[in-house]
Amino acid sequence: MKQVLILCDAFPPNFAPRMGYLCKYLRANGWEPTVCTEACDKHRFYDNLPNQAFRWRYVKSEHKALAKAEWAVKMILTLLFDYKDRAFGRFVKKHTGSKHFDAVLCSTYQTFPLLTATKEARRRHIPMVADIRDITEQFTGYEFQMHKVPLLKSLGRQVSKIYANIGIKRRNKALKKAAAVVTVSEWHADFLRQYNSCTQLIYNGFDPELFYPEDIKSDTFAVSFTGRLLSLEMRDPSMLFEAMENLMAQNRLKPEDTELRWYTDEASWSILQTCPMTDRVRSTMRYMGIVPSSEIPGVMRQSSIMLQLANKSSGKGPKGMMTTKLFEAFGVEKPVLCVRSDESCLEACIKASGAGVSARTTAEAEDFLAGQYVAWKQNGYTRARVSAETLTRFSRKEQAREFAELLDSLVERQTPKNAAVTSRQQNM
Repeated sequence: MKQVLILCDAFPPNFAPRMGYLCKYLRANGWEPTVCTEACDKHRFYDNLPNQAFRWRYVKSEHKALAKAEWAVKMILTLLFDYKDRAFGRFVKKHTGSKHFDAVLCSTYQTFPLLTATKEARRRHIPMVADIRDITEQFTGYEFQMHKVPLLKSLGRQVSKIYANIGIKRRNKALKKAAAVVTVSEWHADFLRQYNSCTQLIYNGFDPELFYPEDIKSDTFAVSFTGRLLSLEMRDPSMLFEAMENLMAQNRLKPEDTELRWYTDEASWSILQTCPMTDRVRSTMRYMGIVPSSEIPGVMRQSSIMLQLANKSSGKGPKGMMTTKLFEAFGVEKPVLCVRSDESCLEACIKASGAGVSARTTAEAEDFLAGQYVAWKQNGYTRARVSAETLTRFSRKEQAREFAELLDSLVERQTPKNAAVTSRQQNM
């Protein structure tokens, strides 16, 4: 069995289910993974996924105030000298040593740990694949930052801009050295090909062992959202609220048996409270909190509609946003309503799936809501007719096979080069 060293910024049970699901199915495709990642004590969302990894602690202080000060100092050092990647590189070298690997796979939300992956691949004379899940350019502002800069607003924006520009420059430099780049949407693939022509698309998806359809009758017409709102510029629910108010005013939707369920965090719930909506719509709102990934299939099966929040992608709008929850809704075959349509790859994906509607107008949202409400009234549940091609294409098993095929092709291409290196070393 071939060996792959996976370096990632996050890993289950905390974040980045993409790599967790990959590890679950990669062995069946002839690859044994070894994972090195940053340690995280918060947000154990994915306890049900493989989570064996070497975990490196970036901030070592356990005292809250000291930890913030340590993080601030290390952030400055990272901006100046790429401290974080260099320190992580030492950790990786210590814990993997001289173990044989056939390839390096680096999965990242932004930039870290691409430098470490590039150096490890060069040191071991093996190909490196960069898996880019998100990039700075897809966001409407600085929502991509995991930590807010604790400075005055204008100064904080300047620091954020400097931080973003340095990260982009380092990312692009690493991508040019990668044997291949993998990313998550057509928009991302088109954008990243300017830095590496060997860029291919492997979507996020759903685990067919967990996400499958089951008709469960309910006394409530539940429109459910699972995930986070980084900003209203990224995800705008105003069209939904307007459509619901119009339907309730026409008695085509009744507030007494309708619920808008928000499986999200407190920060996202606070953002929602700033949105204009009528008291009638507000009466349907239910804050459910964040739930572990193991509970998400049940939440979806008990829902009538799965809600996707988006915004138009043109101009300064969000780009290439296709969340895992979309594909999981496909897996349980629940109707999907996207508001507002991105008028891009998200809309095209939903249309091709047959699962629902990506609404460009309030009228489109109204028609879809009203139609699903009638279906729920008749049956006690709803069901989408998701295409067989969609269910195959977005299966995590299929995506693991795609990753394995890419790694296999790169190793085959690299073999003569490795043989030449070994021969030179033996003759020295």
